[in-house]
Amino acid sequence: MRIFSCLLLCFLGSVCNGPEMEKLNGVSFVASREMVTQEDVDAVREVNAGYVAIMPFGFIRDPRSPHIIYNTPRQWFGETRA
Repeated sequence: MRIFSCLLLCFLGSVCNGPEMEKLNGVSFVASREMVTQEDVDAVREVNAGYVAIMPFGFIRDPRSPHIIYNTPRQWFGETRA
């Protein structure tokens, strides 16, 4: 029984290794107070990032309500629709 279990684990280990995927170099772009400039884009290029994740910010005042609050005058530029 032990031999069978070991063989099964070895088989599953070899089968579960999916195909090699190309590595994606990316960064998460944090919302800024001011508009993004070319200097900001150049900094992303300097770390060899080919992808950028831009995540909007919103919040919920009442967990029982589905209303998401965003794009308010008190939020930073990078957290608004602009």
